Amino acid sequence: MSSTRRICSVLVGLGFLAGLTAWPLLTAEAQVRIMRGKPGGDEEGNETLTSAISLPTDRKAQQVMNKSQELIEDKDWGQAVRALQSLLDMPQDGFVEVKRVVNGKTIVRMVSIKAEANRLLGTMPSDGIQFYELQFGPAAKGRLLQARQGGDKDILAEVAVRFLHTEAGAEATMLLGTHCLNRDEPLIAALYFDRLYRRQGTDKLSPWTLYKIALSAYRSGDKEAGDEVWKTLVKKIERDGGLEISPKQFISVGALRAELDKAIVDEPKNIREPMVYRGGPSRTEQGYGGAPFLDHLWTASTLPIKSDVKTWTEDNLNHALRFLQDQRGQAIMPAFFPVAAANKVIYRTYDGVYALNLKQEGKIAWYSYTDGGLQTVLSDANKKAQLDQWANIYRQNGPQGILFENSVVGSLSTDATRVYVIDDLAIPPHPAYLRNFMWGGAPNFGALTDLVNRNSLKAYNLESGKLVWELGGRFDKESELAGSFFLGPPLPLGGKLYLLNEKNSELRLVCIEPKDQPGDAIPPAPAIAWTQTLANAKDKIQLDFNRRINAAHLAYADGILVCPTNAGAILGVDMLSHSLVWAHSYRDDKAPQLPNPNRIGMINGMPVNPTMNTEWRIAAPAIQDGKVVFTAPDGSAVHCIDLRDGSLLWKHARATDDLYFAGVFHGKALIVGKGYCKALNLNKGDQAWRLDNIGVPSGQGAASENVYYLPLRSGQDKEPEVCAINVDTGRVVAHTKSRKKEVPGNLIFYEGQVLSQTLTSITAYPQLQSKLTLIDERIKNNPKDPLALIERGELCLDKGELDKAYADLHTALENNPPADMIPKAKQKLYETLTDMFQRDFNVAEKYLDEYKTLCQAENAEERRRRQGSFLCLVAKGRERQGRLVDAFQAYTDFGALAGSQELVSSLDEPNTKSSPAVWARGRIAAMMERPSPNNGSRWKPVWPSNGPPSRTPATSPPCAASPTCSVPDYPWAGKPV
Repeated sequence: MSSTRRICSVLVGLGFLAGLTAWPLLTAEAQVRIMRGKPGGDEEGNETLTSAISLPTDRKAQQVMNKSQELIEDKDWGQAVRALQSLLDMPQDGFVEVKRVVNGKTIVRMVSIKAEANRLLGTMPSDGIQFYELQFGPAAKGRLLQARQGGDKDILAEVAVRFLHTEAGAEATMLLGTHCLNRDEPLIAALYFDRLYRRQGTDKLSPWTLYKIALSAYRSGDKEAGDEVWKTLVKKIERDGGLEISPKQFISVGALRAELDKAIVDEPKNIREPMVYRGGPSRTEQGYGGAPFLDHLWTASTLPIKSDVKTWTEDNLNHALRFLQDQRGQAIMPAFFPVAAANKVIYRTYDGVYALNLKQEGKIAWYSYTDGGLQTVLSDANKKAQLDQWANIYRQNGPQGILFENSVVGSLSTDATRVYVIDDLAIPPHPAYLRNFMWGGAPNFGALTDLVNRNSLKAYNLESGKLVWELGGRFDKESELAGSFFLGPPLPLGGKLYLLNEKNSELRLVCIEPKDQPGDAIPPAPAIAWTQTLANAKDKIQLDFNRRINAAHLAYADGILVCPTNAGAILGVDMLSHSLVWAHSYRDDKAPQLPNPNRIGMINGMPVNPTMNTEWRIAAPAIQDGKVVFTAPDGSAVHCIDLRDGSLLWKHARATDDLYFAGVFHGKALIVGKGYCKALNLNKGDQAWRLDNIGVPSGQGAASENVYYLPLRSGQDKEPEVCAINVDTGRVVAHTKSRKKEVPGNLIFYEGQVLSQTLTSITAYPQLQSKLTLIDERIKNNPKDPLALIERGELCLDKGELDKAYADLHTALENNPPADMIPKAKQKLYETLTDMFQRDFNVAEKYLDEYKTLCQAENAEERRRRQGSFLCLVAKGRERQGRLVDAFQAYTDFGALAGSQELVSSLDEPNTKSSPAVWARGRIAAMMERPSPNNGSRWKPVWPSNGPPSRTPATSPPCAASPTCSVPDYPWAGKPV
């Protein structure tokens, strides 16, 4: 740098720093629009603004940050550290823009002011860090001493954030980690120690500190991190023979290893207690269970008990079903999701929250009506009049599914001690009604005014159902949460509750620490540990129908809380420092806006049609392998972003019939559509597989052992079922049929049962494996018991174990089963062989004659259907084998089915009906276009203008032997199709 430039820089810096002391007191919190990185954009990262949300930013902080980077480049440590420390001393965090180079492109990110200040301090070389220690080390030590003398954990946390790169900051971080480890809070301890590990490096850490870091990692379930630290520790202590705990006293390496092995918690692949939506904090947890046996153990209604309220509810539900399902053909899926813990299933209903005892066949353990539930509202004549008015507008204009598609009132969570419920209106004001007040005017909601302008968070004792405490309720007039909205049920983590809250358009992340203890006569209210402003919404939530009815579910992994807003952006927050880490906008405001039933307002001067459903159903962000995959009710794609910095890794546009994002399992993101399921590879977002014609979904499923169990209103045979899909291969491994034609709903696994919540009921089904265990005992005592064999064969078929199913059913038929059971045994044997031929024709070929015999049903229509399936399977199987003449003959026979006049559906396309002749002609044409398996050449038949040549199959040459042969004539040639 030239001397002139250096002098100018110093003068500017002096003037710049002159205002730093007063700046934190004088600065005004300016607002800028959230920025969205655009992959592959211009060199400077042309960003798109979103009009829905803005972030807390500070222009002065941005100037300080930019200047600090210049000072570090100039090695002006004095001015650099003072500038950066001024940012760390700010009472509130916010966002600044920084430039990052990603794949050779410079793009702009929005990151936390304090996180970026600490990052820049960490980039300084040792002489810069030494200067920082000289400048701020004494102040940090003073605060550390104050924290030690007063035993004040909050001051310790302040030192750890404000002065992380001083010796006192490192010591405070170590003390906090130790404190949490001693209090059996390994997750928080591991986060503190990880920060210390990254800040100090291994050389400066003592062996004893390294041992505590490894211990916290193992206890929190991060075995990989624990192993890494252990290797470093061993290198440090092996020369001394162990860890020195006092002069000349050592613990051997072997003894240390043994203690650490006791602490290892292998992160379970499956969870036993689904205490939050999608199982656990990362929202990717798989359940502990297997295929259900769809013959219920018990079922309970979710409709109101009081007769007039029940009638009102049923009337509105039936109207919605007639419109959505019968007229529009839409998939009906409730947004009510149960949780389970302590041998209870807890679930929301239209009037409140209920708990059933699973050890007593679903007997009610307790229930509580909510203030916004139908029982409470409709029992008040004034409130009922207002609700009737809104309900009529919904019935006339939609969305008709408002009663069962409100996931804010449909979701809940538990920490195995308390149950957490958002108490909000079962039906909020209609968008058309609210639109009148968007540009001024005073809305009048009558007797429901209070419930329209707030909701509340209620905590119930899990065992007794007693209301323990309530935040933001009707008696809360002065607290920080009074008159606010909770955007979804809290996420319990480490003894605290994390939730999203909005007040006066300010979106906040709130950490709550419950203070009540079992047996408290008057339970104390929980303490608000901290709040962090995330963003500011353009519209208040009272006027934003989309955000009011769609729950915003938090997700957590690796120290970062992922916070959806359902307003165009998703944010990441550091759980230790509470600082904002990143913000990502997923909404393209320049794209044409489609009609949206969940958003109010005008589009191009025209009112929104709320009857059209164009967006995603509710889901939660899913975190796996450092990636966050999410869909949003106001978004138009599946997005995958980096957990650490929020950068976009890939996105996949939503197809017209995509319904919901089902989660991430084994590196694949599952998308369920109307009639299909598909998987996207987590690394690149490309499609891994797609499974078509599976049927119409009736709810959100559950995963276990890498199999996704998808509930269907109507499967391939038009009957309700649960379809088991292998996530790795995309193949259906089983179809579990409903014995009593019950339609399954949203599923969870718990204690050997599969729990299902539909629009009107919650039902418990046994898992197939538990049923099989009982039947195995019967067959062990009598290996030829035909009834037990038939029952076990049916269960094996449901489970997808086809070889076992065939063996049991075949043996049962050979051992004189009762006459009334023979048709069922043959039917199940036929279904088993059909699945076997679909799965692998070559393996099943030995059963071809037996399968053909089973196709001779007494009923003419059923016989024709089975013969069609038989010919379809044979044709496709022979084609794959290269036996093309045999394949041609089978397609020909299929084409002649029912005189070629009646429309039929093929086995692989059950939802599409066509003329057998047309279908067969298309398959033959496609077969001829493909290379011959024998010589790689295409068939080359000669077709006359009026159809195929007149030759019979008997005189036809073997086409597989010659690529130029003619094709035999269709038997139906010249007949109308």
